[in-house]
Order: sequence, then C-alpha cells, then structure tokens
Amino acid sequence: MGALHGLLIGGVDPSTHEKEGLTNKNSKARGCTDPIFLLLFAVYLLGMGLIARWSLENGNWRLMVYGGDSWGNICGFDNRGKNTHLNTSNAGLDMTDRPHQYFVNPSEPAGMVICVEACPVDGPYETSCTENGVVTEFCKDFCLTNPYTYVKESNSENLYPTNGDECPESVFSTYEAGIVRRCIPKYGGVIENLVGDTVSSYVAEVNAESYFQKAFQSVAAAFPIIGYCVLIAVCLSYILLVMMRCFVRPLIYVILFTGMALLIMISILLYRRYEYYRDYIRAKPENNVLESDERNRDFFEYSSYVMIAFTAIMGLILVALRKEIFIAATIYMESAKVLQAMPTMLLSPFITYAFLITFLAYWIYVLLEMSTTDTPELIILRENVTADGSYGEGHVQYREDVDYWNFWWYHVFGLFWVYQFIMACQEMTLAGCVTSWFKTKQNPPFLALFRMIKFVAIHHLGTIAFGSLIIAFCNLIRAILLYIKEKTAAGETKLAQYIITCCMCCFWCLEKCLKFINRNAYVEVVLYGYSFCNAAWAAFRVVVKNILQVAALNAVGSLIFIVLKLIVTLTVTIIAYYWLKDEHDSYGTIPLWGIVLIIIAIASWYIAEGFTELYEMTADTLLVCFCEDREVNKGKEYLSPPSLIKLLAKHERKKVEPSKEKDDVEVTPM
Repeated sequence: MGALHGLLIGGVDPSTHEKEGLTNKNSKARGCTDPIFLLLFAVYLLGMGLIARWSLENGNWRLMVYGGDSWGNICGFDNRGKNTHLNTSNAGLDMTDRPHQYFVNPSEPAGMVICVEACPVDGPYETSCTENGVVTEFCKDFCLTNPYTYVKESNSENLYPTNGDECPESVFSTYEAGIVRRCIPKYGGVIENLVGDTVSSYVAEVNAESYFQKAFQSVAAAFPIIGYCVLIAVCLSYILLVMMRCFVRPLIYVILFTGMALLIMISILLYRRYEYYRDYIRAKPENNVLESDERNRDFFEYSSYVMIAFTAIMGLILVALRKEIFIAATIYMESAKVLQAMPTMLLSPFITYAFLITFLAYWIYVLLEMSTTDTPELIILRENVTADGSYGEGHVQYREDVDYWNFWWYHVFGLFWVYQFIMACQEMTLAGCVTSWFKTKQNPPFLALFRMIKFVAIHHLGTIAFGSLIIAFCNLIRAILLYIKEKTAAGETKLAQYIITCCMCCFWCLEKCLKFINRNAYVEVVLYGYSFCNAAWAAFRVVVKNILQVAALNAVGSLIFIVLKLIVTLTVTIIAYYWLKDEHDSYGTIPLWGIVLIIIAIASWYIAEGFTELYEMTADTLLVCFCEDREVNKGKEYLSPPSLIKLLAKHERKKVEPSKEKDDVEVTPM
C-alpha cells in the first residue's frame, strides 16, 4: 500500500522534517509529487487536442468573423470546392472580390443575404431599384448576377424580394463595419432591432471611416512613444520595488496615520453637521420644522455614531496589531532585498503573460472553429424551414451538431484548468526562488528563476495540476450557475434568482479561500517536498497559528500595492500627456492622442500590477518561511535574515521572562 501511495501521490512524509527541522537539506530532490494528477492533466490536454483537431476539420472561423451569404459562401474568400453536397449553383463560389455581407431585406428575418463589393452607405434609407421600368446602375451591384445565379421559384412563399428577375426591389442604406466587413442597416429592420438603438448609433459612430483611420493612424504614429512609456513603467516599477527596502516602513506608517486622520475628520464633520441640524431645529417653532430637516438630523446623528464607533475600532485594532504591523513592514523590507538579490524573478510576469496570451489565442481560435462546425443543409421545401423562420426557402440552414455542446463544456473547463495551472506555475516558481534565498542564508544560486523552473517542472507539476484542478472546479460551478441564471432570468421567481445569486457569492468566497490556501501550500511543497494534501494541511496550520500576522501582512500589503500602482500609472501618464501633446502640437501626426494616452495608462497599470503581484508572492512566501523557522527551528540555528532574527529573539525572550529561564534560550546569530 505504501509503494502504491508513493507511486500515485509521492512526496515526503511530514514526520521526517519534524525531526530534521527546516534546513537546506530539505531542498534536495525527493521524487515527484502527485504524479497521478499530472497524468490526468496530460490526458485532459490530449482530449482538448482531439477536440481542436475535430474543430479544424469541420469548422471555419472565417464564417464567424467575416460572415457569409445565404448559401454558405464566406464573403471575401474563395469558396470553390466547398459545400458541393448542397447541389445548388450558388454554393462554392469565389467571393474574393465581394468582401462585405449585405442583408437584402433587413426587415425580414428569412431574407436573403449576399456578399457585395461595397456597402451602400449613401442615399436615403431605402432606394428603389427601378426607374421607368429599368434597373438603375446603383442597384446592379446587388443583383443575383455573376457569380450568383438567379433561379425564379414558382412557390408563392419564396422570400426573395425581387421584381421577378435577379435584382431586388430596393437597396437599403447601411453603415460599413470595416473590421468585420458587415453592412449594418442604418434605420429600422430586424438587425437593428436585435442590437438596439444605442448599439446601432455606437456602431455608426465608431465605424465611421474617418474615426477609425485617425485612431489607427494615431496608434501607429505613437507606437514608439507607447513602447518607451511601457519601458518607463517597467523601470519605475522595478526602482520602486528596490527602494521599498528603504522607505516601506515610513510609507506604511504614513498611510496608516493618514487613514486614521481621515476617519477622525469624517467623524468630526458628520457630528458637526448633526449639531447644526439639531440647533437649527431647536431654534425654530415646532410647527415650522420641516420633515426633511428632521430626516437630515437623524441621518447625520446615526452616521456620526457609526463612524465614531468604526474609527475607535480601527484605532484599537492598530494598537493591538502594532507588533504584527512592525513584523509585516520588516518582511516587506526583506522582500525587496530578495528581488534585488535575484533580478531574474522580475522576468516571471512577462513569461507568465506570454504563456497566457498564447494559450488564450489558441483557445479562442479553437472556439471559433468549433462554433462553425454545424452542418449546412439546403432548405428545399417550406415545411423544412425552422420554426423561428430565420431561414428562407432555397437558403442554407445550419443544424447544430449534438456533440458540439459536449465539446464546448469540455473546452470551457480546459480554459479554467489551464489558466489556473499557468498561474500556479508562476506562484510555485516564485515561492521556490524565495525559499532558496531563505535556506541558503541570503546566498541564492545564479539564475535562480530558471533553475527553479527546471526544478518545479521535474518534481512538482503534479501538485500544481491538483491545486489548479480544485480552483478550476470552482470556476466551472460559478460558470454553470451564471448560465442557469441567464437562462431562467425571464421565467423564474425573484426568490430563485436570489438563491442562485447567493450560491454564486458563496462559491466566489470559497474560491478566494482555496486560492489563498493553495498559494501557501505551494510554499510548503518547495520547502519540504510534501504532496499537495500534506502541504495544504501544513499551510492551513501555519495560517491558523499566525492568523493575526497574516491579516496584518495582507492589510498592509493592500495599502502599499494600491499606492505603488497609482504612483507608476500617474507618473507614466503625466509623462505621456506632455510628450503626446508636444508631438501633436509640433507635427500633428497624432490626431487622436487621447486614445493613445488611455492605452498607455492601462498598460502602465497592468505592468505595475504584475510587479506588485510578484512582490506580494515574495512577501507571502517569506512570511511562511519565517513562521516555519520560528516553529520548527526553535532552539536550533535560525535561517531567517538578521532583521527577522532580532524579532525572533524578542519573541523568545518575552516567552521565557515570566519563568526566569532566559539562559535556556539560545538564538544563533547569522
């Protein structure tokens, strides 16, 4: 049984390190952890690959992106040799010169759709195609002529809006959506009713040729400036993280005292406002007092009481947690030293984003292919038309494949699992770098990040697969609840909607808790080589024993990270503002430089967020190492850096002073 457990689960027995303590020997390779889940993950990826192959063989993403006509031809592409089974002369045509999708009659759901060379963007909403019984030149581009073939049907239910020949009765004015190559009706009709007036007006405004041309021209012209601003954001984020070792403690105290001062000021202002209304009402005759004045008095009275109580509670919490806040500040100072000692860790966000972007691009591509795997069938008889009347007689109807929805849910769960797997790889790799710095007494190996990537890939991918699987199940349950909520929104009662919403909130909270446990479990894995379950239990015990310290670290960190992100974003945005303004005023090559400024601000925020997440993971790992060192190496040689050893010495001295056993405590200096 033990051999089977070692083969499927692996990992080090926790009792081993209870005897040895926390030493650098724990870093030695001891086999793989949770290999059965790595095998399960590989099998799931194989299933995703088979679905991707099936989707590529049976789908065509261009039909979804660029649209097609009523016979399955994709506008703007050569369709010869495709859909030959439809047995109609209008299928499988070369539409290279007809890139735009046009609805012949927008007011009719089953109306004909054709590919045209250009959208009718000028003239009134509806333009007649005949003048003195002759088809106008304007309408000839919308007739069923080469490469189309018009076949007149004797059936009176034929939905082609024609004059008895190949040309339509009218042409409707449209907006030209250049990116997706659609001709969107300007007024009325089924298409506009579907998207709504607001969206239609937005499409009309955004898809205006001049607007898009200026937007792309601005971004293209400012591309070097965007690149330099991104580089400035990266450098500034790195400099701030390195400088944190010097000013993190003053910054924390400034933020805390400023916050308390604001709470006190708000409490005073609310109470003063209450006194104003109280004295104002007392000075007036009782029969002249307005009800609104009494409501304002009551509102400010109760609000001031609540704010005063909240301020008092926050003050007591800060006083009670002053030691934990001091330790948190020290840990953040040491975290800055860790990042400075191992600069390769700064590459971690970029590597992670590269993997995420690559996977998301692949996932979206396969989803588009999968969405167009429905089988095209030609509607010959009117009774074969679907119940919603969205297809006309003689047109192609796409019938959904039963396998599509099974594959779709499989593909969605794959998104959750792989996404969480990539993020967990980053977390464990960073945790491994920090633990190597901690165990080697601040003397980490060269190129620590790449060494740890190799170490994690060889020994702990199974544990990562297990942890990410748990979070992926939470994501899937929330997605299913959201799907049920959307599907039953119209028919269900308010109580049912409330229950579903409560369930979604509960699973969101559960997911946050599990993510927190997972992050600390990954630290235990790289510290000792535990399997996931043993590591999660060890992490849970560490968090429970040091709950106040964990809460102080997270609260202080949240304040610090918001300030850092604001500093980076505002600084880079201000630099970009004057740079772009000067470029526009001097050369006029960036007409819509406001859009470029927004892009730079968003990019700066996410770059700063990537660095702060790196800093947060470093601090969390260092806290777990510190707590384990304090617990496991009691009476032995501590591995913590000197600043934390001083805190350990104070902690031990306070514990033994009541018993007068100071001489029994030995703290080895480093």
